[in-house]
Amino acid sequence: MKHIQLLFLVLLTATNGFSQFNIEEENCEVISIGQFQELEDFGDIISKLKTENRLTISNASAIKLVSSDSYVAFEQTPDSIVNQHGKIDADDIELILQVTVNENKYLIIVTLYSSFGHAFKYGLSQKNLERIKNIGHVTLPRVGVIKVEGCNGPTVNLSVSNSPRETNKWIKYYLLDLSYNTFTNTRNCRITDAGEECKEMEKVEIFGVYSSQSCPMPPFAKVETEISNNRICIRNILPPRHKMNESHLEVYDLWAMGM
Repeated sequence: MKHIQLLFLVLLTATNGFSQFNIEEENCEVISIGQFQELEDFGDIISKLKTENRLTISNASAIKLVSSDSYVAFEQTPDSIVNQHGKIDADDIELILQVTVNENKYLIIVTLYSSFGHAFKYGLSQKNLERIKNIGHVTLPRVGVIKVEGCNGPTVNLSVSNSPRETNKWIKYYLLDLSYNTFTNTRNCRITDAGEECKEMEKVEIFGVYSSQSCPMPPFAKVETEISNNRICIRNILPPRHKMNESHLEVYDLWAMGM
């Protein structure tokens, strides 16, 4: 009898462990585009996504700072860059996940546009769409496929790697934390014969950005851009007017009037 009871306990423990594993697996499920299109909420989700900007002010500011195009670097504002690139389209969607957190079901939608990655959370019961906040600039390489590494409660681990046929092999890891509503690039790794050599990415949130650029054309103004507390301030600092060549005065006055 004791042997039968012991065998029963072993089987019960194994069954509970297997059930728990299944629960973990069901906590996170990749949804194909075809499955997504068949969902009852598909039309509502797409209509809500199409009201969201493809780029954020932070993305646009990064574009201005590194652009070699003088029009983008000196004349465009972050707001105008955001408006220029428009709203999210269905073609921008790279990954769709259905996750369950505290018995609430959500769809997580990851988009990619101009190398900038963004994630959105759609509550299947509340029918609301919320942008998940990027910590730093989340960039998703187009050369790789987004892979789900695993789910643990409210966190989802993702990765993107290049083709195994490439000489230089690498992999980037990301974390979606639904508790804090954040999307982060956690580490970047180089794959060698010995394994992965990784660099941890600091979780730094930028509260303010300042840049100064000198325009190489008349009236040779210095353009200062400052972003802080979700506000943008752009200042044109001009040289003294009396030092300008007479042929440049018309352009100088236009800059002085803020045109």
